[in-house]
Amino acid sequence: MDTGRTVVARIPTSVAGPSRLTTNSEVATISYLKSKLSLPIPKILAWSDDPNNPAGIEYIIQEHVDGAQLHGQWPQMTSSEHMHCTKDLSFKLRDMATLEFPAYGNIYFADAPIDATSKIPLEDGFCIGPYCNPLFWNCGAGDMEMYDERIQKAGLPTLIHADYNKRNIYVSPKDTTQITGLIDWQLTCIEPAFIYAHSTPDFAALPDINPAEENDQPNSADEQWLLKDLAICHQTYDVIMTYKTPKLRPARELDSSLFRLFHYCFTTWRDGIPAIRQELMDLKGIWADLQLPGDFPYSPDEKEIAEHAQQYEDFETKQKLKAWLKIQMQTTSDGWVPNEVWEAAKEANKAAYDEWIESACSEGMTVEEADKLWPFDSR
Repeated sequence: MDTGRTVVARIPTSVAGPSRLTTNSEVATISYLKSKLSLPIPKILAWSDDPNNPAGIEYIIQEHVDGAQLHGQWPQMTSSEHMHCTKDLSFKLRDMATLEFPAYGNIYFADAPIDATSKIPLEDGFCIGPYCNPLFWNCGAGDMEMYDERIQKAGLPTLIHADYNKRNIYVSPKDTTQITGLIDWQLTCIEPAFIYAHSTPDFAALPDINPAEENDQPNSADEQWLLKDLAICHQTYDVIMTYKTPKLRPARELDSSLFRLFHYCFTTWRDGIPAIRQELMDLKGIWADLQLPGDFPYSPDEKEIAEHAQQYEDFETKQKLKAWLKIQMQTTSDGWVPNEVWEAAKEANKAAYDEWIESACSEGMTVEEADKLWPFDSR
C-alpha cells in the first residue's frame, strides 16, 4: 500500500468451489475459530461473496502474515527445533478438535445465501451448511444406518485445518519453534473424526525409502539424518494426536481398514483405481473378522485380480518413488518448491529422473514403463 502496509488480496479461481459459498465459508470459518480459540490466523480486513460488487468478483483481503514461511526455514532448523515446532502445531490441532458440532458440513454465516432448510444453527451468528469442497459425503450425522457403533464413536464431527504443510505455516525468524501464522483455510470443514485420524503434516510423515536402492537402506549420512529427524517429528505428532486429543483417539485406535476407503475414493482422479480396489480386497479378507453383517459386496474374478496385481504394483512403486523424491529434493508430494529455488530444483529433478530411469531399466523395466511411473510433469 502507499502507506507501506502490506495486505493480501485473494480472489477465487473457477475451480475453487461453488460460487459465493466458498468465499462465505472460508471467512465464516476463520471468524468462528478466532472467536473460540487463540490461533494465529491473519485478520480479515474486507471481503465480499457477491460477484456483483463494485470490484466485479468475490474477494478476501487479509493482513499479511508475520514471520517467515516454514518451508524456507525448515532446512536450517535443528532436530530439537523441528520437534518443538511439531509439538506447537500438534497442540493447535488438538485445540481445534475440542470444538463440538452438531453435524458435518461447512461453517457459514447465518445469513449466507443458502436455502433455510439446508442450514443447521450453530451459534453467535453462524450455521453449518452444505460442503463446498471437492469431498462429498452421502450421509449426515443422523444417518445411523450408514455405520455401526465403532464408526459412530470414531466419526464425531471434527474441525481441523485440511492442509497443514510447511508452505501454509509461518514461524518467527527469531524463534522458529513459534508458529506466527496459519493460512489457506479454504477447504477446512467439519468432517468425521476418522478422516483426520491418520493425516500427518508433510514434515512429520514417515516416507518410504528410494525403491531403486537395494535392501531399502538410506544411501547417505544426510538421508539417514533426515529419516531420523522425520521419525522424531512423527512420534511427537502421533503421541499428541493419540493421547492428548480425545475426539481423535477412537478413530486412531479403530482398524483403519474400516475407513481407508474414504481417503482414497476422492483421489482416483489422480492415482487411478488401484488404491481403492486394493482397500476393497483387503476389507473383503477381514470382513468376517471385523464381525460386519452380511456378505462382502465386491467379488472380482481371477482375471480382474491378476490385472489389479500389476496395476497395484505400479501404484506402490510410484508412491515410493514420490516419497523418495520428497526427501531428495525437500519438496511436497505435489512437487511444489519456492520460486527462488526453482532453477536449482529443475536441475535436481532432472538428475533424479535420470537416476530413476537408469535404476528402473536395470531392474527390467522399459524406458516407457519407467517414465509412466514418474510422478511429476517435469523431466
